[in-house]
Amino acid sequence: MSAQIRRALTGVPAHAWAPVACSEGAAHSVIVLLASNLGAAETLAEETAQLLTLLNGAQPIARTLTEADAAVPAFEADCDLLGVLSLLRHGSHDAQRPLLIACTPGSLARRSPAPETAARAEMVIRKGDTLELRAFAQRLAEGLPGAAFGKTLPQDLRPPLPELPPEEAPLGVSWALFAVAETGSVALSSEDGRKAHLLPPTHLVFVEANRVYGTLLEALQDLQTLPRALGLHSGPSKSADIGQVMVKGVHGPGRLVVVVLE
Repeated sequence: MSAQIRRALTGVPAHAWAPVACSEGAAHSVIVLLASNLGAAETLAEETAQLLTLLNGAQPIARTLTEADAAVPAFEADCDLLGVLSLLRHGSHDAQRPLLIACTPGSLARRSPAPETAARAEMVIRKGDTLELRAFAQRLAEGLPGAAFGKTLPQDLRPPLPELPPEEAPLGVSWALFAVAETGSVALSSEDGRKAHLLPPTHLVFVEANRVYGTLLEALQDLQTLPRALGLHSGPSKSADIGQVMVKGVHGPGRLVVVVLE
């Protein structure tokens, strides 16, 4: 245990939580933000990140620890936990790029896998890394029972997995018409099969580098023909319209992964 003195502050009103978190955690590389519910924790993380940027010029990395319940599937909670553990092991966080972990008491107390077990199950990909597609697909397929595939997905991009109905598949794999850098969106055609886009809890999308445009207007001007329907996917499905509690994966995948092919 660290010999550093810990302080407990009581009676702090909710509107002052973020300033207090900045004041107490400004010199630290990891800041754990604990709240009674996940929505409050994520709001606190967002406000703390904004204040750290304004006050110190910091560039925080915000992540969420969830616990499996009626609103969050166990698969999503496990992905969140493994993602945070991976960042703690491999991340380049410091006082200028702190890691903010938003969590509840229940999610913070979750049992974690042994470090060697987690290391065997992860694949670390950093900016600038070059991947061999077949090896990537093989690694991705480990431990999965199957996947749902978009109808326009090239055969050589399919992981070596049995094809499952979208409502049963843990993974959906699709091919994007284009991507928009300004909003971080991928455009998916209805001809690809919308169930594969929306029903699996995790969605993997491939897009060619020469199909990444600066703005949506540039992309539409360059598109020769339009499908009957075009979906713009900019991240995981998140909703907080019931009781202001953030829920992921209700109206679509809780996790979106985009691979740009050169």
